[in-house]
Amino acid sequence: MIKDIAGFAFDCKNADALADFYVELLGWEKIQTSTVMFDPEGHPFCLSTVKQ
Repeated sequence: MIKDIAGFAFDCKNADALADFYVELLGWEKIQTSTVMFDPEGHPFCLSTVKQ
């Protein structure tokens, strides 16, 4: 059984654009790089650009 979730990481075509979308949608702030954000509880939400 999973006790805690450390964070989320997602691969996508354009991580910066997707990060901007979530910043606008959820009111979060980008931290560290243009594709790392934290939710209000401090869980990291990371986006990574990959070639498809």
